[in-house]
Amino acid sequence: MRENTISAPEFNTGKAGFDFASGKSSRRDFIKNTVLTAGLLAAGMTSCSRSPAPVQTPASEKIQTTGAIREKLFEQRPLGKTGINVCSLSAGQCAQPDLLVEAYNAGITSFETARGYMGGNLERIIGKALKSIPRDKVVIITKIECSSQNRLTMIRKTEECLNALGIDTIDVLLAHGVHATSLLSSEVVMQTFTELKKSGKIRFCGVSTHQTKEIGEWMLQNPFYDVLMTAFNYSFPAEASDLLRQLRQKGTGIIGMKSLTFKFDDHKATIPSALKFALSRDFMDTVAVPFSNAENFDANMETVKQKFSQDDEKILAANSKGILQEYYFNPDSQPGRPVQPSSL
Repeated sequence: MRENTISAPEFNTGKAGFDFASGKSSRRDFIKNTVLTAGLLAAGMTSCSRSPAPVQTPASEKIQTTGAIREKLFEQRPLGKTGINVCSLSAGQCAQPDLLVEAYNAGITSFETARGYMGGNLERIIGKALKSIPRDKVVIITKIECSSQNRLTMIRKTEECLNALGIDTIDVLLAHGVHATSLLSSEVVMQTFTELKKSGKIRFCGVSTHQTKEIGEWMLQNPFYDVLMTAFNYSFPAEASDLLRQLRQKGTGIIGMKSLTFKFDDHKATIPSALKFALSRDFMDTVAVPFSNAENFDANMETVKQKFSQDDEKILAANSKGILQEYYFNPDSQPGRPVQPSSL
């Protein structure tokens, strides 16, 4: 177990929640002094307090989208109109159960994985972590392949997820890596997701995709799925933000991924700004980021204390010249186009 002297967040006490300023860690001091750049140490403390269970928000409540930029990067946010609250930073692929427990202690309340990751081992790792974490304090998001469009196969894979995770209900189950709208419109797929909800095996269903434009536009016209997990990063054109904002305003939960995996002249120095960019979007409910090791986790936690600024915008613009929008446009139908830097 990693040494962790950070106090746990408050639960429904009326206090501000977890205060980063009160945390102490010799390793974090080491990281600050030897790894992180001066930009990572900028001011701007935020918090991501937990509630005792995924908070239920009335479906009729108006979705808040107050401007294009969020000031708080680490906080609880409603996942669309599901009634679930998620932490803005979600723990993505992680092979260390102790690190997931530490992430929970730091205020991260949503874990994202997939049946196909490491042959199901990453789900089992989350299952191990959940032995030290109250189940009703975290949101579990996982994914299954639905390409066969076979009811029994989808049910079997869902049950495999449940067994590996060691839980009775998956909070959000996503169709993994969807490339075509024909799968989304399949009656078998939709009926099976509905059946899984009614049986209590899942609470909500959704889609993960790299083809943001094609899948997002279909979902805008066909509001069956509760959540969209989509590639999104600084390289995407303004129309991508417009599309995701429209989906969010209609109540679709938005989960970002691939927010750090695009070409930079100086990739390491640009990662903090790229993460802040994604987290600060008004339509983004949570961004799933892999926690590959302790240092990676610590650096991300330092980054989310800050705000996205004009300096971050300049860093991204200066280091991302000539890259292509590798995920937004379907490469089979429309090639990527040169990036125009986004505006604040």
